[in-house]
Amino acid sequence: QEGMPEFEIAKLELAYLRAFDHEFEPKFLVDQVLQRPMLYMELLMTAYRSDDDHGELPSQANDHAGQAYEALDRIQRIPGYDVGNKTVEDSKFEKWFADVNELAKSSGYTHANDIILGRILSFAPIGKDGIWPAECVRRVFETASSATLERHFVIGKRNQRGVCNVTGGRGEDELADQYASIADKLQLLYPKTSAVVRQLSEDYRSDAKHERARELKGFI
Repeated sequence: QEGMPEFEIAKLELAYLRAFDHEFEPKFLVDQVLQRPMLYMELLMTAYRSDDDHGELPSQANDHAGQAYEALDRIQRIPGYDVGNKTVEDSKFEKWFADVNELAKSSGYTHANDIILGRILSFAPIGKDGIWPAECVRRVFETASSATLERHFVIGKRNQRGVCNVTGGRGEDELADQYASIADKLQLLYPKTSAVVRQLSEDYRSDAKHERARELKGFI
């Protein structure tokens, strides 16, 4: 509705999120989450258990937890990213990232936060130097990363490939080569980022060997 505040539209998108196809991006909701660290934390604390809570979510919270999880899962861009001109405003990215990390730490949700941040960072665009990921994301890996964040960055990037045709490992080998080349370019100035990207290469190389073995078994 014309003139409706963006936050109100975001609340409507959240309420009806499951009525839309999974490919649908709730633009106003994502905008608000990537502008309001407290809103991000509200969704995170609803969808996930805290660091010291190993029990199940209360049954009455399941619907809300699923809705919050779905909302976080629809974020497919990093904070500070301008969809129109395809650039990242580093100051916005860094402030949002620092704020949510501080909120997660003080609230006892660091593990869940690292899971979600890793996946969000996997949507990073190419950097100003033409190398993926963008420089602001590289700085996270170099200075404020964790094993959980890095693992879910890799998982998130791999999941973006979606369903693919069986090529006997050729497609996976091409991706392994691609990420190995990127890792080499990052090695000198961004060694920790290089190691994360190289993990992508190694995972795809392993997938390629697995696909070749499956193809051979199919001909036996």
